[in-house]
Amino acid sequence: MQNRLPVKTLLVVIAATSTWLVPRMADAQDSALHWKPNTSYLFLDGELIDYDNRADKARSISPVSDQQLPGVGRYASKITAALNFDNGFAYLFLNDATYLKYDLNANRLLDGYPRQTNDQLWPGLGAHARKISAVLNFGNGFAYFFLNDATYIKYDIKGDRAIEGYPRPTSNRNWPGLANNGGKIAAALNYDNGYAYLFLSDGNYIKYDLKADKSLAGYPLNTAQNWDWGSRNTPSPTTT
Repeated sequence: MQNRLPVKTLLVVIAATSTWLVPRMADAQDSALHWKPNTSYLFLDGELIDYDNRADKARSISPVSDQQLPGVGRYASKITAALNFDNGFAYLFLNDATYLKYDLNANRLLDGYPRQTNDQLWPGLGAHARKISAVLNFGNGFAYFFLNDATYIKYDIKGDRAIEGYPRPTSNRNWPGLANNGGKIAAALNYDNGYAYLFLSDGNYIKYDLKADKSLAGYPLNTAQNWDWGSRNTPSPTTT
């Protein structure tokens, strides 16, 4: 990122043929993350969308349950951000400044969670734990935590600590092309295709080129018009 050494699995808006999520978009707790090869999990206000990246369509849409994600069901409505640490674990951040650690290989929540998102466990994040609105694994050894006050924190995954000098403004200077949308990021997803999708609380989204380190021209675009999830039984998304 420029002047630096997204998701909440993915924020989505449903097309007119399936508007069951639309009224809840503005206030929903939501997140997105790359769960495993060719699969993204999208959380939205207690709902889980299992998304096939390769086929570019949803496999299923259903309430988050312990049957799908053992141990997570009771926390479904609290999930506000999610991060795959690329170490076999996913971290689900909750809106009460706690987090869950999920074993992707064993497919279960680890015992002893949730735990506090504090400086002892997440060095540099403690004071900002209740502000986390989205987090993006940039694929370069760093994760970026977007805060609801239009700032962000750069986190060293290997060093397991926040970089000094953060938070910084989520501005056009630090994130080229974001303009004044820094405070609207509600979900962030590394799509594992060289692009990240930053979903905004106003129902739009931005496509971000990870290699070029800038958003693509012509964005934001309306989410409802470009991510058609169909219905719970017949999802049919298109990702422009």
